Amino acid sequence: MSIDVNHFDSVYVLSHGVQTVNSVCQSMQRVRSNIPRYVWCKQWSPHQIGNGSNDIKSLLASTHKLASAQIGLLQKMGITEANDVSFYEESEDIKSCSPSLIAWGKRAVIINTENSKFAETLFKKCEQIGYQVLDIDDLENDYTQIKKEFKEVKEKNYKDHTKRTSNSPNIDQKSYEELKERKDLSDEEEETLKKAEISRCYLTEKVSPQMVEKHDKGWLPKLQLLYYLTVGEAHLKDKEKRNLTQLKEQSDNGELFKPDICKSTLGTQLFFLNYLDILQFLDPNAEFDKDSLQKWYEKISTPVMKSQIKTVFGFWIGERDTAISVAQRFLDKLDLGLIFDRRERRKGKQVRIYKGCNVNSEQRGKIFERWLKRDEANFMNEAA
Repeated sequence: MSIDVNHFDSVYVLSHGVQTVNSVCQSMQRVRSNIPRYVWCKQWSPHQIGNGSNDIKSLLASTHKLASAQIGLLQKMGITEANDVSFYEESEDIKSCSPSLIAWGKRAVIINTENSKFAETLFKKCEQIGYQVLDIDDLENDYTQIKKEFKEVKEKNYKDHTKRTSNSPNIDQKSYEELKERKDLSDEEEETLKKAEISRCYLTEKVSPQMVEKHDKGWLPKLQLLYYLTVGEAHLKDKEKRNLTQLKEQSDNGELFKPDICKSTLGTQLFFLNYLDILQFLDPNAEFDKDSLQKWYEKISTPVMKSQIKTVFGFWIGERDTAISVAQRFLDKLDLGLIFDRRERRKGKQVRIYKGCNVNSEQRGKIFERWLKRDEANFMNEAA
């Protein structure tokens, strides 16, 4: 279909902040016709690079610290492959950083800045391109019903997509590799490939629509972090060793790119989760409130600790945060959350009481069982 022929009378864009501002604008312009563009987007994007900073010095300093910490932890775990690791840039001075790291940092802070004000940045970009931007809320027409219908259509289309993906055929490894290499996939083939990827991530051929949706929302890295924090802890060393070996094999002359090592290893996050006593929240019978967590909150709220948490987990503990809200942010990294149980009256005030998390929910527990069997089998094969 030609993009120069007037096939369409309007363009609709939905953006949740997954793509960058430039990518969204490029998508809008693929149809050349002078027709209206209707855009819905999130006010801000949850995606960030590195520690999420919009200052290149802060971002690179965080990257240097995290990379060094990762290597140090790998060495303490007894992974000898970490002893001879070298980076493209050994100096932390921004003036002597490699061009590749500087380029990465400059692009990262731009994206982080745009994502913090995603909607505002997107519409400013549209105006710069030459579009006349009209806020639908400022128009005289009542678009409430249209918004409702638009949302319903969006949700139905996505629900249908998850069902089709779930019902796609299971394919063997050879077919999977062939689909991954192809660039001209049909919608049906893309959904088949997506199911194959999800199936291999969670080691099951039974991929439900709910699993597709969770996977799209970033379920896998959260489950992996929880798995190696709990039942899979004994196999963390093997995983980190494989990741490091793969990075070294893919590198030039054995020199690693610091953002790659920061992104691919879990050791530092797991160390901090243990050090910060996040495991206390994984007891479903335990109870928590702002008073019982006061000492814990004081421990994690020192300036040094807040800076380290920002570096490792990418979020900042602000003045308005509470012990419960910060605990929930840590637990969200593990696909968990404290469960509100009841209110109690203390000294004339209402206090909210929360229960700990149930780590081994039915679906999560089954996935962990499959991962554990895989890791145990790999360990036995390597030992043989």
